[in-house]
Parts: sequence; structure tokens; C-alpha cells
Amino acid sequence: MRLNAKEQSAIKGVLSKFDPEGKVYLFGSRADDEKRGGDIDLLFETQRPITLKEELIYLLKDSIVALEDKTLDKIVSESLSNNHLTIGLAESCTGGYIAHLLTAKAGASAYFKGSVVSYANEIKGDLLDVSKETMETVGVVSEECVRKMAISARKLLKTDYAVAVSGIMGPGGETPEKPVGMVWMAVASENEVRAQVFHFRFDRKRNIELTANSALNMLRLLIVDNS
Repeated sequence: MRLNAKEQSAIKGVLSKFDPEGKVYLFGSRADDEKRGGDIDLLFETQRPITLKEELIYLLKDSIVALEDKTLDKIVSESLSNNHLTIGLAESCTGGYIAHLLTAKAGASAYFKGSVVSYANEIKGDLLDVSKETMETVGVVSEECVRKMAISARKLLKTDYAVAVSGIMGPGGETPEKPVGMVWMAVASENEVRAQVFHFRFDRKRNIELTANSALNMLRLLIVDNS
């Protein structure tokens, strides 16, 4: 996981207060925390020593996926299975890799319905109802395209959730506006569709892996917010 500047700064601040006994002492107040634009939690309302682990969990609560050694696809699979939810996919640039991750272990039939590997534009149009106008104006690597892909995949496969990805994995295929590593992703539930653009800067294999994990994390967050 790559930390942003704010997270790195926060961790440095924690480490500067780390004493030999393995404790971190917080002496902040609610007013101090509000000035930083954050939400106070009970750790800040007491002056008891807390562990470094507790403080890091607090600081990185929006970025932490698990506190144990589990892959993201396993976490998502367990979440779907435990909540009796189903998932369908519309994959373009990943070519079925997300489906592979979600079906690698036994029991996937409990939550995985299927995937449309819409690598060709005509499949996006014929099976996922992406309009010719969308493809000719904003292109298939666009928010409009992946939103429609996700909505249509969910409807076609009759699932609770759907994930759609479309991007440029490289090494060729880029344009000045859409470089290699640019990927649009969308996740859809019955009542909501979320879309986000990512920019990866690695080789084709790594870009595909990062796309899959980023899409699964978007799905994880939507499930958490809906639970």
C-alpha cells in the first residue's frame, strides 16, 4: 500500500512520540482535532497511553483492509458469501483476471454469477448497451462507459453488485489524453453506482493486477457502506 503525504506525515508524528516501552501518549483535545479537520475519538479524550498499533489503526482507518494476512480477493469473497450477496463483472482491459481471482477457491458459486469479458467494442455495445455515441465521443475508457457497463452487467447477470473496468494496460494503445495505465472503474448496486479513474505506471502485468485489486477494493467499500 502506498501512503499519501498526509498519512506519511501522520506516521512520522506518531513515531516521534514512540517511547522505549512501546507506548504512544496522546495529549490532544477535541478542539485540536477539529482544527486538523478530523473526527475526535475516545483515544483523544483520554490521556491514557495507547499502543503504536492502536494509533496507526486510528490514523489509517480509511485505508486498512484487514488486520491479518489475507488477500483482497479473499476478503471480498468472504464478505459476499457471509452476507449472501452475488457479484457479476464486466471486464475489458483485465480480460477476465478479476473473475479468475474471485473463482480461484472452492465455493465461489455461492456468490459469483458470471462475467462479460467485453474486450471488443462491439461486445460493449451488443451485450452491455454502451451506446455508439458514447464510444465515439468520450471513448470506452471513460466514466460514462464503465457506469453503463456496470449497470448492464448487474441487470444481465441478475446480481446484487457488479464491477466494470476499462483502460489501457500497455505497452501501446495510449493517446495524449489517455496514457498507458489510465483505467476507469465502476461498481454498482441496486441503488448506487460509483466510478473512479486510476493512473498506474507499471508494465502490463502489474497494471492488470493493480486494476483488479483497485476494483475489488471499490466493491469492498460499497458493500461496507451498504451493510
